[in-house]
Amino acid sequence: MTISIREEAPADHAAIKRIHNAAFEQKLEADLVDALRADGDLTVSLLAEDHDCVVGHIAFSPVTIEHNPLSRKVAGLGPLGVVPGKQRKGIGLALMAQGLARCRHLGLEAVAVLGDPSYYAQAGFKAARNFGLHYSHEIPSECFMALELKEKALAQVSGRVFYATAFSMFD
Repeated sequence: MTISIREEAPADHAAIKRIHNAAFEQKLEADLVDALRADGDLTVSLLAEDHDCVVGHIAFSPVTIEHNPLSRKVAGLGPLGVVPGKQRKGIGLALMAQGLARCRHLGLEAVAVLGDPSYYAQAGFKAARNFGLHYSHEIPSECFMALELKEKALAQVSGRVFYATAFSMFD
């Protein structure tokens, strides 16, 4: 398997929908990517290809933090989807690594994610509560995680984290 990762192009929108519809067996995540794009909140959007076939997608969008006196630039990771036949082969982790590198390149200082703690820990994410951060809705605290892309980026930041408006479709 030869995986290449690249930024999305307008011609990829239908493929991104197919990836998330297949990966999540529902259309909410695909609709979320479309809404983020329409709102101008798709900060990073990368695709994984296996021999010119699109098999994975990752998105990052801006988040705001309740108490952020230093105006740290923070993104939210999600959704991350890989087509079922290609899952558990490292594609999601490769997308994350490239996405986090792109976020660093854009000057982002930290990333938050809501998901499986054991999976995201593989990319260096830690429980967000360790940084004084909490998800804006009621969820198991271990499922909300953060990663500093810049040392001590979250040192003076605390409070609830709010994702882009498009995420309200999950409320």
